[in-house]
Amino acid sequence: MTQRRILITGGNGFLGSNLVQYFLNQNYKVLVISRNSYNLNSVMNKIEFIQSTTEDYTPIADSIRKFAPDYVIHAAWSGGNAYSNIHSLNQFYTNIPLSLSLLEVINTLSIKPTFVGVGSFAEYGLLHSRASETDIELPINYYGLSKLTVKKVAELYCSINNIKFAWIRPCYIYGPRDVPTRLIPRIITGLISNQPVKLDSCEVRIDYLHIDDFSRAVDAIMSSGLTGVYNICSGEEYNLREIVQFLYDNLSTGVLHPTFDVLPDRTSVSRYVCGANTKLKSVSNWNNTIDIRTGLLRTITEARKNS
Repeated sequence: MTQRRILITGGNGFLGSNLVQYFLNQNYKVLVISRNSYNLNSVMNKIEFIQSTTEDYTPIADSIRKFAPDYVIHAAWSGGNAYSNIHSLNQFYTNIPLSLSLLEVINTLSIKPTFVGVGSFAEYGLLHSRASETDIELPINYYGLSKLTVKKVAELYCSINNIKFAWIRPCYIYGPRDVPTRLIPRIITGLISNQPVKLDSCEVRIDYLHIDDFSRAVDAIMSSGLTGVYNICSGEEYNLREIVQFLYDNLSTGVLHPTFDVLPDRTSVSRYVCGANTKLKSVSNWNNTIDIRTGLLRTITEARKNS
C-alpha cells in the first residue's frame, strides 16, 4: 500500500503539532510548513519541515510540488490565540492572502490534493443552542468573520478548480501543547507553580473535546473522502466553573481556591459555545471516546511531566 502524504501548515501550533504526531503514528508521510518547530523537536527526524515566516507560499511552491501531498490541512493562522486578537483587522490582512497563496500553489499540482481548512465555532456567532452545520453563520468578532471569509473564498476556489474541499469547525479543543494563554493550560501552569489565576465569572457553557478525539475526527473525514463542513466537538455541555473547580481539586494543595469575578466578563463572544456532532457521526465511524475527567487528568499529568 502506498504511503499517504499529508501537508500540514501551522504544524507547530496546538492543533497542528498534535495532528503531526497522530498522522506519523498512522504511517503518513508528513510535510510541515510553519514559522517555528519547538513543538516538533521530538519528531523532526521523522518529518519534512519548511520554515516559512511570510504570508505567501509561492516561494516554496516547488518544494510542495515535489512532496506531492494527497491531503493539505491548512491550520496556519495569524492571530486568534488570545482574546485580545479577536477584534484585530490583521486577521484579514494576513490570513486571506496566506490562504489564497496556498490554494494557488495546490492548483498547480499535477494531482490535486484534498484541501482541509481549519475553521472555528466563532463563525457561528452568538449561540443559544447547539450549533449545527446547517445554521446560518453570523460572526460577532473579526476572528469569526475572517475565518468565515477564508472558508467561503476557499470553498468557491476549490469548486471552480475541481479541488476536493472540507472545512472543519473545532469547538473548544484541549490537551497537551495547548496555547499557554488559554484557560485550561493557564490554570494548570499557575497551580503547578502555586500561583493564583485571575478569573472572570466563568458563567459559560462550553463544549470541550480532547485533542486525541479531534485528531481521530480529522482522520475520519479524510479517510472517508468526506467533503463539506463538519463540526468537531464532543456534543456535550460543560459549565466552565465546574471545569475550573475540577482543576483546582486535582492540582491545588488546598491553599489556593478559585476566585471568580476578579476580571470582567468578555464581550463580543458567545456565553454559550456548544455544538452538535451528529453529522460527522452519521457519515463516518468516528465517535468521541475520552470523557472530560479522563482528558483533564491526562492533561494535568502531561503538564506535570513537562514542568
